[in-house]
Amino acid sequence: MEILKTTLRILLPLFLYCLHFGKSEYSKNYTKIGDIMLGGLFPLHLYNETTGNCGNIRELASIKRLEAMVYTIKKINENSNILPNISLGFEIYDTCSYSSETLKRSLNFIPKQRMNECDCQCSCLNDTEGGCSEKVEATAITGVVGAQRSSSSLQAAVLFGLYGIPQISYLSTSDELSDKLKYKYFLRTVPPDTYQIQSIVDILIFYHWTYVSFVNSDDSYGEHALEEFKSRARYLGICLATATTISIHANKDFYDKVLADLDSAKAPVVILYAQMEVANGVFESVSRLGKIGRFIWIGSDGWGNYGTTAFKGHEEAALGSITIRPYSNFIPDFDEYFYSMTPANSKNPWLLEFWETYGNCSSDEPYIINPPCDEINLEPLANDTDIPAHDSLVMDAVLSFAYALDNMKRQQCQFGSGWCPDFIPNDGKTLMEFLLQTEFNSPSNGPVEFDENGNTRPKYKINNLQKINDIYKFVDIGSWREESKFMRNTDTEVKWYINTTDDSLTPKSVCSEPCDVGYATIKSEETPCCWTCVQCPSSSIVVDVSSELGTQCKSCISEGPVHYFPDVNRNQCDVVDGAFVTKDHPWAVVLITLSAVGILSTCATLVAYLKNRNTPLIKASSRELSYIIFCGIAWGFVCAMFHGIRPSPVVCLLRRIGLPISTSLIYASVTTKTVRVYRIFKASSKTARRPKYISSKSQVLIALSVASIQVLWMLIWLIIVPPTVDYIMPDVSKGRVVMICSAWDETADIEVIGSLVFNIVLVLICCVYAFRTRKLPDNYQETRFINLCSFSTLVIILTFTPPYFTTEEPYYKAIYNGYGLIINDTITLICLFLVKIYALYFVNDEEMNIFTQTRIRVNSGVTRVVPTGVPGERVET
Repeated sequence: MEILKTTLRILLPLFLYCLHFGKSEYSKNYTKIGDIMLGGLFPLHLYNETTGNCGNIRELASIKRLEAMVYTIKKINENSNILPNISLGFEIYDTCSYSSETLKRSLNFIPKQRMNECDCQCSCLNDTEGGCSEKVEATAITGVVGAQRSSSSLQAAVLFGLYGIPQISYLSTSDELSDKLKYKYFLRTVPPDTYQIQSIVDILIFYHWTYVSFVNSDDSYGEHALEEFKSRARYLGICLATATTISIHANKDFYDKVLADLDSAKAPVVILYAQMEVANGVFESVSRLGKIGRFIWIGSDGWGNYGTTAFKGHEEAALGSITIRPYSNFIPDFDEYFYSMTPANSKNPWLLEFWETYGNCSSDEPYIINPPCDEINLEPLANDTDIPAHDSLVMDAVLSFAYALDNMKRQQCQFGSGWCPDFIPNDGKTLMEFLLQTEFNSPSNGPVEFDENGNTRPKYKINNLQKINDIYKFVDIGSWREESKFMRNTDTEVKWYINTTDDSLTPKSVCSEPCDVGYATIKSEETPCCWTCVQCPSSSIVVDVSSELGTQCKSCISEGPVHYFPDVNRNQCDVVDGAFVTKDHPWAVVLITLSAVGILSTCATLVAYLKNRNTPLIKASSRELSYIIFCGIAWGFVCAMFHGIRPSPVVCLLRRIGLPISTSLIYASVTTKTVRVYRIFKASSKTARRPKYISSKSQVLIALSVASIQVLWMLIWLIIVPPTVDYIMPDVSKGRVVMICSAWDETADIEVIGSLVFNIVLVLICCVYAFRTRKLPDNYQETRFINLCSFSTLVIILTFTPPYFTTEEPYYKAIYNGYGLIINDTITLICLFLVKIYALYFVNDEEMNIFTQTRIRVNSGVTRVVPTGVPGERVET
C-alpha cells in the first residue's frame, strides 16, 4: 500500500500537469498573497461539452460564494483576536462545474507542482488578456475551501489526501465523502446526504405519502442517495413506484420517456435527487409534454440550492415543489459589501465577464448601446433573494481553517503573537487534528463543529415554490434537525399547484387507500404499499401479520365461559357481558304484565268461587278438583312471569317445572272429572249401583297421582341436569351474548319431549272422554267447555312447539314458553270457571240450565240418576 501511495504521489501530479500544461485559461485565478495561503475551488462557469472547455459564466450565486471567501479572509485579517500578526491569503480557481476540470485546477495546490514552476505557473493579482501582468512567488497551500459538487470533491479529495492537504467543502453532500479511509483529509460545513435523505423521508411521513417515484442523476451524489433512500424507506412502509437514473448527457427523448414512466406509475410525489442540469431537463420535459400540475416535486440541494435558476423558463412546471437545502442564513453586512461591488473596486477576474453577461453593460468604448459596467452594482441582479447563496457555509469553512490555525499556533507558539519556528501551518496531519477539534459559533448558522468523519451537525431549511403576485418565490415552510425532525412553520402556507379540486388539501400519494374498519389488507412482498382489502367476518378483528404481508382476520369467538367480540375499531376483542331481559325489551314487559293480570284474575275468580261454593252450580262442578285446577292455573301464571326475568339457577328451576307441572295439574284434574262423569252415566244405563272411586276424595287422589308422574319425571331430570345459567352467542355476526338456562334450552330435549308427550296424552284422553259424553242429557253441558278447553290446548301445543325446537334464539324460546303458558291458562280459566262466575251473577234461574248439571226432568215416569256433584246425593224422577 505504501509503495502504491508513493508511486501515485510521484506519477499522478506529473500526468495531470501534462494534461493542463500550456493552457493559460486553466491557470486563471484570483489571488491575494498572505502568510498562510488557502486554496479555493468554485464553479464559476458551466461546462461546454462540445468544446470540452469552460462555457458560459454562471449565475450571481456562484460569484457571491467566491466573494464570501474573500470577504471572510479580509475580516479575519482585520481581527486581532484570530491569528494576530499573521495574514491569510487565497488562491481561487474556477472548476467550470465539471469534475475533471476540478482535478486539473486542484493540481495547482500540490506542493511539488508548485515548486516546479517552469516559468509557466503564475498567480495573478491582475489578469489581462495576454496572461499575467505580475508574477508572484508561489506559496504552499495550507488548506482548500471547496469544491462545491460532490463529484468534484471526490476527485479533489483523493489528490489532496495523497499530499495531506486538508479540504473543507461548503456544499458537497455525498455520503461517500464520509469514508475516512479514502478521504481522511476531507471535511465539510454541510451535512451529508444520509441526513438529507432522512429529512425527505420525514417529510413523506409527515404528509402520509407512502408511494413515490425517485429520479436521480447518474453520479455518486444521486446513486448513493437512491440506495440510502431504499434502505430507509423499506422499514418505514414507503415504496417506490419507479426509480430512474438520468445522465447529465441525456437527450430530450430520454427525458420524455422518463416523464412517461412517471406518469404511468400513478405516484404524484416525485423525489428529484439530481444536479441542476438534470433538474432543468426534467422540468423542460414537463412543460413540453403538458404535465404541469401532475406532480409534486421534492428536490434535493443539488438543484434546490440554485433557486429559480435550476428551472429557468419552466417555473410553472416546478410550482409547488418542496426543496431541501442546507441551513444557511443571510448575512446583512456581507450582502451590503457584495452588492456594492463594481468592476472598478473589485479585483475579481471573473466579475467583468459576469457583468457583461447579466448586467447589460459594456467594457468597451464607445458605450452606445449598453452603459459602462463600472457604473452598475450587483443589487439589481439579485433575483433570488429568498434563497441564500450559501455564502455563510463558505464563511464557516474559512473560519474553520482560521480557528484551527489559531489554536494550532497558540499551542505551538506559547510566547509572542507572531510566527514562531514550531508553527508549521502546512503540516496537514497536525492541522487536521485541530480542525476536528474546532468549535465556534457561525455568524449566521449557529454552532459549528466536526464529528470524527468530518461532518457537521445536520440541519436543513425546507422551502416551497410559490407564485406570489406573478413572482416565483421560495417560501420557508419549515426546518429539519436530527433531534427534532421536520418542524413545520405554521406562519406560512404550503401551496401544491397540483390538479385537485381543493388546493388547500394535502394531496395523497399512496398506492392503495387504507381499508375500511373491519377489512384486512392483503399485501405482496414485492409491493407492500399496494394491497387489496378483504372484509373480515363481523366476529373477527384485524391484526397485524407484518409490514410486508399486511393484516389478517382473527376470530374473537372462543369456546370458554367468557365470550369476546370486536370493539368498534375492530382491533381488539372485548369481553361481552351476558344480557337477557331489560326494560328495553317490550315483549318482556308485556309478558310480566299479562302474568300479573292472570294471577290477579285467578285470585279474584277463586275468591268468587269460594264465596259461592255452596251454590248448586259450584257444588255440581267437583269443587275439590276445581281447587287443584286453580293451583295449576295460578302456577302457570307465576312461572310464565319468570320467562321475562334475568336467568338465575332459581329462575331456571321455575322455568323448567312451570309448564309441565301446570299443565299436568290442570289436565290430570279435568281428565279425572271427565272420566268420572262418563263412568257415572255409563253405569246408570246398566245398573243402579254406584260406580267405585267417584267420591271427591278418590278423585283428588287420582288427579294428584297422575300429576305426580310428571313431578317424578321432572325430579329425575333435575338431578341428572341441575338448572344452571350459561352464556351463549346465538348469532356470532351480532356479537350479542345472552344468558340462558342451559339445561332447559340446550341439553334436555329428552326431558322436554317426555313432559310434552305426557301432557299431550292427558289432553287427548280428556278430549276423548269429553267427546264420548257429548250425548249426555241436555242438563249436562259442562263437557262442551271442557272440549273447547282441551282442543284449545292442543292447538296451542301444535302452534308453539315447532318454532320452540327450531329456533336458536333464547329470546324466542322464552317468548314461546311464557306466552304459551299465559294463553293456555287464560283459556282454561275462562272455559272452566269464569263462565260459572258469570252465570252466578248475571244469569237468572230460568236460564241457568246451560251452566248447571242439576235439573229435574220428567221423562215418561222413568227414574234416572243425575249427578249433582255432591257425594252420595241422587235425585229420582
